[in-house]
Amino acid sequence: MRVGIIGGVERNQARYEEVAKAVGCDVEFHHGHMRGRGPEALDSMVERCDLIVIVTEINSHCAVRTAQKHCRKRGRRVLIVRKFGIHSFEQAARAAQAEVRGGQPRVTTSMQAAAT
Repeated sequence: MRVGIIGGVERNQARYEEVAKAVGCDVEFHHGHMRGRGPEALDSMVERCDLIVIVTEINSHCAVRTAQKHCRKRGRRVLIVRKFGIHSFEQAARAAQAEVRGGQPRVTTSMQAAAT
């Protein structure tokens, strides 16, 4: 499973990659810059990924609309969020993997773990 994140991850890119590896998926990044080869790079990333996360707070309207257009064209699952951190990424990646496998995501809280 490959997750693409559009916007807002320049500082934490290495941490996202660590979490992706721990979850068992790959992650790709597009910084949302739409000058030059930005739109082509965005389209090729959407083509390679199973789930696309669009961060709206950090992206321009152009980047958000272009990403949505490419996702519709390619039939990709899209998660549109205002903000997106490491914990949200981990939850989204686990949920998407469970959906791909056809099962429900397994959530274990500390209370459940203590009871067993």
